[in-house]
Amino acid sequence: MPQSTCLGCQLANKEIEANIIYENDWITCILDIAPLNEGILTKKHFHDVDDLDDIRDQIDLRTYV
Repeated sequence: MPQSTCLGCQLANKEIEANIIYENDWITCILDIAPLNEGILTKKHFHDVDDLDDIRDQIDLRTYV
């Protein structure tokens, strides 16, 4: 699925309105309207979660509440 048609990419890159609660250069965290997903979206499209290894050192996914 290309990034232009990926709902997650559109939400992460503000092409579709979302309730953003945190954002940095690599990720956007949203409150999901149907809370079945985690709500943490990468701004770059990845086909498979294993592809995240390419940028894992650049992304800090630790959350402090």
